[in-house]
Amino acid sequence: MTTPRPVTPRQWGALMLTTVALAHATALPAQTTDQTTTATASTEGGEGGEGGEGGAAQSTTDAQSNLNTLAKADGYLRAGVEAYRQGHTEKAASLVAEAHEKVSDAGAGDLTTPIDGLTKAINDAAPQADVETAYATAQTAIAEAMAHDAVSAKGQLTAVYELLNAAAEEYEDSVTDGKIVNPIAWEEAHGFTLVAADIARRLADGGATPAAETALAAIQPALDAFVYVDAAPQLLDAALLPATAAQVEFAALTVK
Repeated sequence: MTTPRPVTPRQWGALMLTTVALAHATALPAQTTDQTTTATASTEGGEGGEGGEGGAAQSTTDAQSNLNTLAKADGYLRAGVEAYRQGHTEKAASLVAEAHEKVSDAGAGDLTTPIDGLTKAINDAAPQADVETAYATAQTAIAEAMAHDAVSAKGQLTAVYELLNAAAEEYEDSVTDGKIVNPIAWEEAHGFTLVAADIARRLADGGATPAAETALAAIQPALDAFVYVDAAPQLLDAALLPATAAQVEFAALTVK
């Protein structure tokens, strides 16, 4: 598990999210009603410094909660692989440990075995290709678990919003006085954003809802902003991830 870090007051909130979201309202068409989830209109998160499992687009079903948890676990794994690619073995192992803890706490013990395989590859300083293969095995297991409980397009976009909200909070925690002082938090923000894009892309490719294409387009600038220079993570525009989360939040709310 990563070392607890001080949490600073958030510099963005419901007012900013609403303002940015409304600016994008004209791009989103109305959707058909889906009775499988019940959304609430609250912007208060639940899980503290990781973006919580709540938000304005949050659904209250068990399937939704499971999806949110598994998506975040995948985000930790993706962050670990990205850190390993940059030569940061200890950080990679720490991030993968977060995913292991996440699925264990959720009672998804069958997912710990493939995650253990990735952990071993990292701890053994395996070639990058072997680490990528181990991640693919773990990610496939997580994807199958995600698909086990049918979640509507609205619910999947809600999970995307939750990931981006968590990414925004992690990124904020990674920066102090204009410098990246907590690279683990930066990597978490990166991993959550990558998985958010993956979910939105699957929805868009499947033609589930035009809102998925809107969400994917909103996420792309954030993906492009996560860069390394000489293996060191670089600063993002502080407003980018909160604005992206707001756009996806609105997209999720427009899907009935």
